[in-house]
Amino acid sequence: MTALLIYHPERQLTRINGLEVYHDNFQGNQDPYIWNDKFLNTYCHTYRISQKIGQVNFWVSGDKFPAFNHLYCDCVFEIAEIHTWSNQNFISIIDKIVDNVQAYEHHYKWVNAPFFQHYWNRTKVKRTTLKAHPERSFQPQRNHLLIDILPFLNSKGILTSELNEVMKQGFNSKPFLLPENIADELYDYLLHESELKLYGNELRKLHPDHNPNTMDEYLQLILSEDITEEEWINKLHMEVEKFASSVYSKQRGKESQGVPVKILYYNQQRKLKGLTLWSLLEPDIHRLLCKEQEIKEWVKEFISGDVRNLAIGIIGTITSTYAAPISIAVPITGLILKIGITNLCKNYKE
Repeated sequence: MTALLIYHPERQLTRINGLEVYHDNFQGNQDPYIWNDKFLNTYCHTYRISQKIGQVNFWVSGDKFPAFNHLYCDCVFEIAEIHTWSNQNFISIIDKIVDNVQAYEHHYKWVNAPFFQHYWNRTKVKRTTLKAHPERSFQPQRNHLLIDILPFLNSKGILTSELNEVMKQGFNSKPFLLPENIADELYDYLLHESELKLYGNELRKLHPDHNPNTMDEYLQLILSEDITEEEWINKLHMEVEKFASSVYSKQRGKESQGVPVKILYYNQQRKLKGLTLWSLLEPDIHRLLCKEQEIKEWVKEFISGDVRNLAIGIIGTITSTYAAPISIAVPITGLILKIGITNLCKNYKE
């Protein structure tokens, strides 16, 4: 098999349900993203590596770089699918590449405004998302620890000093192409040496911010006729409060890059002025959907079709415009549809 050793920063450790999970930092984009049925790799090293179906990427970290004396493998990633992006620096929550809401929130969306993480300015190379084989990709562990593969590689004639040198490129790391026979043996070694293998279908449910809801369930809620305007406004307030509490708890009162600052600012203002959050958001929503008192053309295209597509289009616009989580986009979308876009455009006053 074709296989690469790919060096990345030391993984964080989270203990969940009696398991130790080694993973990328929860702040910002998580890549490789292991909390999915099919592991995902979009941003880290993808433009520098060969991409072939069946290729195995062994993601590793060491005790120090580049003069490591250990190489701990945290992800065995066999490429099963290669998806090319239509827009290098934007992806919608409704894009066919996006697996689910949870993957969008924690992996995909970080390239969008206002985050602009891993901005792609290459014209000859397309951005791709690699998806791993769900049954042949795993996190290998022994005694609840990641397995050090350096002794194995040394036994096959690949010296530590050689790896120290060839996996370095300036201040960064560079993937190392394994000889095919050693690649096969390394895969088998990890397969048999692992007392525990963590697969994506299990890890997806263990993410601390696990979102079990599907887009269909959100749409069913949005299109419900039983929820009133007032109830949508209350839901919006509740979700923004919950989100704000989470943000300030994680950042100890400081807003980090990518937090939808405008929504949090509006939430502070509505408390100070005794207003509803919707009354502060409405001018922005009007500009998104309307041109003065007329519905914008892109919205008309959705209106003429299935109302579900209209709801999805609005959700996609709000999540990308405000960098808002879907928990906030859903009540805003429900409120827009309850009011009616025609009424929203015609009745709005500056």
